[in-house]
Amino acid sequence: MYEKLAYALVPSGYKANKLYSFVGGDLTFTRTSTATRINKDGYIEFVPTGVPRLNYPLVNGVPSSTLELLLEPARINFQVYSEDFSNAAWSKIGSTIDTDPIIAPDGNLAYAMRETTATSEHRVSDAYASFDGSSSYTFSVFAKHNGARLLNLFSGTSSRFAANANFDLVNGVVYSSPTGTATIEKYPNGWYRCSVTGVSASSGSSTLVIRHKDESLNTSYAGDLNEATYLWGAQLEEGYLTSYIPTFDSTASRIEEGAISGTGNFNDYSGVLFAEIQSQNDIPDGNAYIALSDNSVSNMINIRYTTDGLLQIHNNGTSLSNRIYGEDYDLTQNLKIAVQYGTTTGDYKVFINGVEKTVFGTFSASAMSGLSTVDLTYPTHTLPFLGAIKQVLVFNEALTDSELEKLTT
Repeated sequence: MYEKLAYALVPSGYKANKLYSFVGGDLTFTRTSTATRINKDGYIEFVPTGVPRLNYPLVNGVPSSTLELLLEPARINFQVYSEDFSNAAWSKIGSTIDTDPIIAPDGNLAYAMRETTATSEHRVSDAYASFDGSSSYTFSVFAKHNGARLLNLFSGTSSRFAANANFDLVNGVVYSSPTGTATIEKYPNGWYRCSVTGVSASSGSSTLVIRHKDESLNTSYAGDLNEATYLWGAQLEEGYLTSYIPTFDSTASRIEEGAISGTGNFNDYSGVLFAEIQSQNDIPDGNAYIALSDNSVSNMINIRYTTDGLLQIHNNGTSLSNRIYGEDYDLTQNLKIAVQYGTTTGDYKVFINGVEKTVFGTFSASAMSGLSTVDLTYPTHTLPFLGAIKQVLVFNEALTDSELEKLTT
């Protein structure tokens, strides 16, 4: 089967503004800012401007041996002093910042929020003044158990940012989420990334709170000097949770990424486009594409994640008449998608995760010519795929059903 390859991207080699392919021409990569990734040891590390992020995804807190290309939308971390909770930007009530350090998720040092004996809340907090009343936001922090079991992320004004979630740092689970959607992700060395996503119904300010709760979920109680939580890496971003963006005395940005113009000896009359991909969010910020084309929308096969969380596959356009296949999927799952194309409608086949799918009865094939380019975007180099890419392959001949099944399993 693999002797038929015309193009193979399996993330491994790179340099600035270049992503190497095993077969075919290398991709041109763009990102005009630094960013972060998870390295082979499980630590978060900086990646320079223009360098692709080959990420080691965490599986139950352990870095995988399989690399992925991480592509994300533009983001701003609005939370200043994201790692320095001792700074005056973070107000303290019933708490102090412990000076006994521990190794942080980036391999440097983190400190603990420790309760005082006061009968009060035990928290650090900061106000963000510019919530947009028509958006969703995500507030997150890395936390590690140091005596206190329950950690609460909370927005003081729910109309500005509807968020209230409780996390169990002993068992590594979301304890409850009264307001918003909460997640917890395990990192090495006992760390968890806790996050809550909620909507903003009105513009203005809200105080973002990181606090302890007692076993009865009280927020005000007599503190215990033995109760503390290690904290590091707070982030407030507009949209769903993305990779960490460090800040100091001002906000910091990550610019949207894209990879384009991989070339190969492609067959116009018969072939297979295959991608193993995973979105970070079930509803991307916008349409996201992987395309085999002649650098135009007139001759192309594309795999498309839509704004309403659908997986769609199109031939020569994006209209319903060009739609080979479409279905509502959990786009956050790992999907292995193979699209076989040819000169007649009967040549077209779609296999996803080992299962053959029914091609739309209304689909009518149109002949292609001049196929020359693989883009991790729309052929016009807009609407990049957002998420993790483990493989993109193009075969310059049709495959058997058993080969398509094996490829996607």
